[in-house]
Amino acid sequence: MSIKFAVHGLSPKYVPPHAWSAPVPTNPLFTPDVEELAKLNDYAVITAMLSAGRNVELDTEEKVASFIQSRIEKPKTKGWADWKDHYTQLSKALDSATAAEGLEFIPTGFSRDLIDRVRIAAAVGQLFPEINMPTDPFKLPARAFARQNAVKLSESTADAASKATAKTPGTRQVTLDAQKLGVRVLWSLELDEDSIIAMAPFLRDEIIEGLAYGLETAYLNGDSSGTHMDNDTNGGSADLAEKTWVGLRKHAQANSLTTDLATFSTANLRVLRGSLGKYGADPRDLAWIVSVKGLIKMLGLAEVITVEKYGPLATIVTGQLASLDGIPVVVSEHMRDDVASTGVNTVGGPNTLSNLVLANRRAWIRGVRRAPTIKTKEDIETDQLIAVVTWRGDFQRVLGTAETHTVQGRNFS
Repeated sequence: MSIKFAVHGLSPKYVPPHAWSAPVPTNPLFTPDVEELAKLNDYAVITAMLSAGRNVELDTEEKVASFIQSRIEKPKTKGWADWKDHYTQLSKALDSATAAEGLEFIPTGFSRDLIDRVRIAAAVGQLFPEINMPTDPFKLPARAFARQNAVKLSESTADAASKATAKTPGTRQVTLDAQKLGVRVLWSLELDEDSIIAMAPFLRDEIIEGLAYGLETAYLNGDSSGTHMDNDTNGGSADLAEKTWVGLRKHAQANSLTTDLATFSTANLRVLRGSLGKYGADPRDLAWIVSVKGLIKMLGLAEVITVEKYGPLATIVTGQLASLDGIPVVVSEHMRDDVASTGVNTVGGPNTLSNLVLANRRAWIRGVRRAPTIKTKEDIETDQLIAVVTWRGDFQRVLGTAETHTVQGRNFS
């Protein structure tokens, strides 16, 4: 029987016993099963085992082969069964799934391409005019709602002719009180140094988006009263954006300016528009604000014109996807689909219905005392980086608190 060995890139003359994970027998009378040794097919392993067991130096493959050949016919010696399984494990196949048997050598790849979330543009704020606030508070002069109408006059025929009754035009003011909204994030310097993507630009985009969507939900769902109209929001943190000011839905709810849309039809949507009175006359002053579910309901109406059909008008309002009666339809992911038939989220529900808003865009104003401002710093005590974005301003009704300029459609799914 001839013995051949394939040396797997290893050629040490001697591997000491302490280099093995299990004890190597050192009994000078110990002789491993030479046939089992041959099966190992690894010169380095065989050399270590034989040298440790017999206290001899076998420094070449020829010497190892000769040693095994001279003993090939001898019976197995005592002790082999106790430890051969350990060493024959060395000849097993490695794989990429087993710990300590190849898994640790498999690298994990990471793409530099960031997968973005699916978002709907925060377009509600852009519906309403914006002014700068030179001071806080800032007051806007306004006419009273009552007009001074003309009266019939007779021809003057004498020195003491009758005079027209004097009228006193009314005045009022709209006060903007700046509120502050902000987003703050922290991240470690280790993350900043080791991340595959640049963390500062990533987090800058995150906090700016957080501010934009915080403002949008405040425009729609804001309620600054002690008890928020939506039960789930009422139980939340006191610093939620929805508690900043009176928003569109709250105005409609507080003034009973709602229409049941359980039968979702063009006729009932026009009833909703009709409830605006004079504030609903000019479609250029109006906007439908709906959720995605509301948009799908509207698209089922024959009278709705989708964006690809009305050409240049699509650019009138950013975020506009359709038009009904010449009024743009704007989608917001903050228009709620989890309310009761009353139009608000209630205790016990079921809160499974949707609502929408029809607003006169001239009825509201956005005051800005501080435009979105980002500040960053490094905290040397905690080894962290900090980024904060803040905004100051107000959202107010300029056409009166009880005027029918903003209405809500409710109770549809």
